[in-house]
Amino acid sequence: MTYASQTAIANRHDFDKTFTAEYSANQTEGVLITPTTGKSLKIVGVHVTTAATSGKVRIWFDDDADGNENTIATGYASDGGSTVVVQDNMVVRGARDEQLLITSTFGASSYFVAIDYKEE
Repeated sequence: MTYASQTAIANRHDFDKTFTAEYSANQTEGVLITPTTGKSLKIVGVHVTTAATSGKVRIWFDDDADGNENTIATGYASDGGSTVVVQDNMVVRGARDEQLLITSTFGASSYFVAIDYKEE
């Protein structure tokens, strides 16, 4: 077994961009991030906050070429009305030219999305 150095670990979780958006309606396969042509996205963090009491949100890569889907995060609203999805310390890479998509069913409840990523 080999261990990665602290520098290697830090580089793996490195990001230089953060996408943020606030929505007030359902999204059906809405595009969050489109990489620069010829590059892929490396997602290292996902944050979603909403006051919705019903519904869910799903963030994923959808590879149209082979029909595969790679879910990055899924969050469900709670009866209490305060839902927070936080996924840090992750490294998920999409295929070259693959977009990051979102679907939500929170209705008219507002929600905030932040994605930490890097193009490679």
